[in-house]
Amino acid sequence: MADQSQKKPGDTGSATPGDGATLCAFVSATAVEANSSVYIDESGFERETTRRYGRAPRGHPVHGLRTGRARPRTSLMAARFEGGDFAAPWLFEGTCNTDIFNGWLESQLCPLLHSQHVVILDNAAFHQSAKTRDLVARTGATLPLSSPYSPDLNPIEHDFANLKKIREYNEQTSLDSLVKMYN
Repeated sequence: MADQSQKKPGDTGSATPGDGATLCAFVSATAVEANSSVYIDESGFERETTRRYGRAPRGHPVHGLRTGRARPRTSLMAARFEGGDFAAPWLFEGTCNTDIFNGWLESQLCPLLHSQHVVILDNAAFHQSAKTRDLVARTGATLPLSSPYSPDLNPIEHDFANLKKIREYNEQTSLDSLVKMYN
């Protein structure tokens, strides 16, 4: 057993797997013991929605108004408790970084976490900070090591895909309203 003085914040003392298949098995086993998985992710939305497909006669290009330039984005950060709705959905302008993520985690999500939760994150660079591990550890929740990116292991990815599809057909509805309706 490791000396308590050498443990890092968030270290539960047990090895947690880092590859996708064993992480899935670990989360399943731990979630049964712990009662609840909490899936966290973020997704970017462009201000204008555009259809991804167009029609033209065979052999002719499809002309449209969309260029290849980057546009301003609105990002949505949220958590999904196993068997529940979105928790702490937050919309903000721009893209996510460690400071933004940890600010949301501390102010919005940590008050909802307790020792029976297993927090599942993808392996984005801004999820890997010591402060992130410490914030989750202070709630008593478990934070396993991140696996390589796999949307199949994170059900909230499907929610974001559904929101983007719904938005394509509801261009006049604000993103905030869509998130509230989806929840």
